[in-house]
Amino acid sequence: QQQQQGYGGQQQQGGYGGGQQQQQGYGSYRNNKKRVEMSTINPNKNSCNLVDPPKDTVSDLKWAPNKDEFVVSSWSGEVSLFGVSLQNGKFGAGSPMTFMNQGPTLCCDIMEDGTIVSGGGFGAFAQPAPGVNISGNTQNFKFGEHMAPIKEMHYIKEKNAIITSGWDATTRIWDLRAQNPLQETINLPGKAFSADAKSYLYVVACNQKKVCTIDMRHLGNFKEVTNSPLVKQTRCVSIFTNLQGWAVGSIEGRVGMHFFDDDPNAPADYRSSFNFKAHRGQTSHPKQHIIYPINCIAFNPVWGTFATTGGDNTFQFWDINSKMRTLTSEKCNNTITACKFNSKGNLFAYALGYDFSRGSDSRYFIKDYGSHIFVEPLGKEIMPKYMKKHVEEGRPAIPPFSGFGIINPDAPPPPKAAANPGTTQAKEEAKQKLNEKKYNQNYQQQQGPPRYGPPPGQGRQGPPPPGYGPPPGQGPPPGQGPPPGQG
Repeated sequence: QQQQQGYGGQQQQGGYGGGQQQQQGYGSYRNNKKRVEMSTINPNKNSCNLVDPPKDTVSDLKWAPNKDEFVVSSWSGEVSLFGVSLQNGKFGAGSPMTFMNQGPTLCCDIMEDGTIVSGGGFGAFAQPAPGVNISGNTQNFKFGEHMAPIKEMHYIKEKNAIITSGWDATTRIWDLRAQNPLQETINLPGKAFSADAKSYLYVVACNQKKVCTIDMRHLGNFKEVTNSPLVKQTRCVSIFTNLQGWAVGSIEGRVGMHFFDDDPNAPADYRSSFNFKAHRGQTSHPKQHIIYPINCIAFNPVWGTFATTGGDNTFQFWDINSKMRTLTSEKCNNTITACKFNSKGNLFAYALGYDFSRGSDSRYFIKDYGSHIFVEPLGKEIMPKYMKKHVEEGRPAIPPFSGFGIINPDAPPPPKAAANPGTTQAKEEAKQKLNEKKYNQNYQQQQGPPRYGPPPGQGRQGPPPPGYGPPPGQGPPPGQGPPPGQG
């Protein structure tokens, strides 16, 4: 029975049923009759552990578009809805609402009315929210399927539709209110590995390093089909907060930033797009590093910064304007497989679980510790670098965005950075330096090789003045000095 905003049990200060309120800290976890302290699982003290996580690794995590609740899917087929609250610095959460799918569930999302959608195996399922009726269904029902497992699923708020991408190399758009939910089928250049949807944009990363951008306002053609800027296999993709490009992560521990307005025929030095290394580990050898895959990239809808999670068991925050890392978390005991920011940008949820990157023999990680879901309340660590300076100077911190693609007109503009390689000013400066270098080279060639000594006709001639030669009797033997009058 629903209790106000909760699902089952008694609501605990904004939580969902029966859970106990947690402050900013960590508790403990009991699994297989073995008590494991949270400090050994997650040493990040500001992260709050949620009760009753899925039994297997979390495959996807999505926040609701207008509430502080999020849904997770797992390889065990569980789909769970968690509700959280943050009031006066106190964090509250409770037990989740959970239902099972047929087979491993690789993706999920939550609609504006609270309906949960998920992709379990080949089928796409919907769990209506309490009190919501979808085409006569009030329980979990199947509304469509792919010819291969569904890898990505997203809710498009502007169209009130569901978009899915699968390993059958297709993207499909669904309208749950229609008698025939399938509205559109788009063929992809390859199997879908990862995808992201923000506002009217949908970006899907396929095998063979292809990245396709779809404008939901014009479904006839792709907005852009390009190759990934990274060399190795694509792992994840995410759209910028300002909708001006996307970021892609690979198994090589690199992140590539791609801007839509870049000229693909321009030299690399003149483009705005760039790549950087992330989630690398040190070894005893100074020139050797351990490379971890980038599992997830998530952009903050308010501050425009972004987070990456990797196989090194950490999450990192980055500032795209200054191209700097602003935070590296403490190392957890397991891989961070999924992460996301809430719509207000003040909560960061992430999931721990084994990703089988070391093979099936490492299954003991799950048996000992299981999967875990944490929520981290955020402060100025998620702000861009220039906004942190405003806070230190006592000025108000005004977010630059009020949502994905929505610029806040009251926010101060970021400081003018050095000219990007792709701008006209930078091109003119580079051209001027190149012309100066060529001029100097030509001038030296025209002047010939450097000369040593005075010009011809200006040196001293005849014998040396008195007092400048050797003392009498100490000169060279007769016949070995210069001829008379030529010394």
